[in-house]
Amino acid sequence: MGKMYKVKITVLQKNFYPELGEKYLAIKDFTPCPCFEVGDVFIADGFMGCPEGFCAEAWHDIWVHCLAISRGGTYAPYVKEENQWVCCCTDGLRPVSFLLERGEEMQLQF
Repeated sequence: MGKMYKVKITVLQKNFYPELGEKYLAIKDFTPCPCFEVGDVFIADGFMGCPEGFCAEAWHDIWVHCLAISRGGTYAPYVKEENQWVCCCTDGLRPVSFLLERGEEMQLQF
């Protein structure tokens, strides 16, 4: 079995498009994403369970990138740091961007 690493997930940016919400949503109390704040940090272990307190829908959108990084994958040559990737959730009205960083190696015991 290959090495597995933890992945640090940092919230980089929250976007919000109220004009699109006004045009397309039936709800009136449309707000920016309530799940995250810029600077929030979460740790995903190499087994790729959704980190505690992390939005399940956002996890569905980014977990494959976490999996790649946790197994030693890289997005080079597109990134400056080989152990990082920037991705976002797919909420088109209030997307959140995340920085993924390979962390410490997990010590597996069987």
